[in-house]
Amino acid sequence: NMDVVPLTSLERTQRGYFDELKSAAPLEGGFIEVGPDVGLLTKHCVEEGKFSQYWLFEPNRNVEQALSSAMGNAKFHLIHDMSGFSQVPDGAASVAVMVHVMDHLLDPVSTLRELKGKLAPGGKVMLVTHNEASLLRRMIGWKWPAFCLQHPEIYNLKTMRKLFETAGYEVVKQAKTVNYFPVSFLIKQLLWALGLRTKPVASFGKIVVGLKLGNIVTIATPKRTS
Repeated sequence: NMDVVPLTSLERTQRGYFDELKSAAPLEGGFIEVGPDVGLLTKHCVEEGKFSQYWLFEPNRNVEQALSSAMGNAKFHLIHDMSGFSQVPDGAASVAVMVHVMDHLLDPVSTLRELKGKLAPGGKVMLVTHNEASLLRRMIGWKWPAFCLQHPEIYNLKTMRKLFETAGYEVVKQAKTVNYFPVSFLIKQLLWALGLRTKPVASFGKIVVGLKLGNIVTIATPKRTS
């Protein structure tokens, strides 16, 4: 559904994710992102961070030009193979990011365990996922859009913490994220969830609001071994 949300709204939402990362991790060393799409978040890392190189795992070849453009003069590796992290040297990354990727994985524990080997000591992993305990989900019930075949795993703050702990991490930060939407988009999605298929809703002057509707961010670091 996000293809009908204006780019400016998506950029503001991704900026919020970047600010969460910036508050919890030094923006230097190596950077891994799984599913960067056109690079809305990665672009901030390039412009405001000091990462030495980037490993970008993106299966959609249609966004390759836009993503490459967002990287500017940064050293990056664009990888279309999503079978693992073998292209990244062990201990090379200080930060790894996945925005709405973990919901799609059948074996998230194995993924996080493999990723752990690619992190330098003190490295951070930031995951953005849907929140099945959100107010929006409780209001809509089983018609919540995140309940779909493409999301075999759905999380909340408690289960996301448990996932990280099972994979050998400790959580350093969790928060509900702000997403920006046009008012017309929100009204249309609500009507659709109620089973009312409508014609396009008036733009309301293209008013955009920021709401903590149903996404969460979790940042974790590998547990220290004695």
